[in-house]
Amino acid sequence: DIYNPIYGGQPASIFLSSSTKTESKSLSLSFQEQAYFFQDRFILQAGIRYSESGPNTALNRLTGVRTTSAKHKDWSEPKSVLGGVFKVTRGVSVYVSRSEIFTANSRTQPDGTLLSAPSISRSEEIGTKLDLFDGKISALANVYRRRELNRIILHPDPALASLGWAVQVPGDELTGHEIELAITPVPELQLNLSYTGLDVNNLGNSYVRSLPDTQYSAMARYAFSRGKLKNLAAGLSYVFNDDRPGDTANSFYLDAYHTIDAFLSYGRGQYRCQLNVSNLQDSHGEYRSVNRNIIILLPPRSFNLRISREF
Repeated sequence: DIYNPIYGGQPASIFLSSSTKTESKSLSLSFQEQAYFFQDRFILQAGIRYSESGPNTALNRLTGVRTTSAKHKDWSEPKSVLGGVFKVTRGVSVYVSRSEIFTANSRTQPDGTLLSAPSISRSEEIGTKLDLFDGKISALANVYRRRELNRIILHPDPALASLGWAVQVPGDELTGHEIELAITPVPELQLNLSYTGLDVNNLGNSYVRSLPDTQYSAMARYAFSRGKLKNLAAGLSYVFNDDRPGDTANSFYLDAYHTIDAFLSYGRGQYRCQLNVSNLQDSHGEYRSVNRNIIILLPPRSFNLRISREF
């Protein structure tokens, strides 16, 4: 590791930790029910879940070290799945929801030890949905909070990360809001607009890499429905990503960037042909990073042609 000579600058091959065998067991049971009130204008949903993970074992074939984790059991609270939808009037409804997802983990470190604590995702959301003018205008607006607990990330030290080491952090909490708008003025034309704003609270002081605070996008698609160009469709999309942390230590930020993509497709009978163009303006924005010394730029303009046949 030329950036951290504390490790002696010795080749990585001296670490006899690259051959492991892992066995894991997991079980998950859930029950969910819906109830309808006031002539289906109000829908209430609730559920409960039981999850079990382990015992998990790992064997380092080179060192012979075997590691076993204890069995983990988890009963969710009755509100692990809880939500409701109320139809205010035709085409207008409001909703609230809460959910919890349990993911068993059996990841093995290079030395054979286990990161066995389960990862849990909890989210709460409240918003409104619109479906107006016979579907010509659809919209969604909401605010939400999502907590990712017991997250597993690459080790913040680049040398250890390159060897496959990971760390388990308390997690992070995302709070944000989003707005999505879909407009179909005529059946052939579709327009989509979206905006997302995020605020990250890092429970373990380990930042979410490459996650922008602000992101918005726009897309347009037109499909010919008659004439000589029938079944021909073309589309264009624009995505903007604001600046974002470049590493989990939050020591620097990546610059904001935007991309434009396009496609052209044609279908007839059982055959379909589509050409996709990514990064149309050949931007060289800062896409993502490993650390301050390794910045990965956006892939150059690329073309992808696909021809398919349905049987």
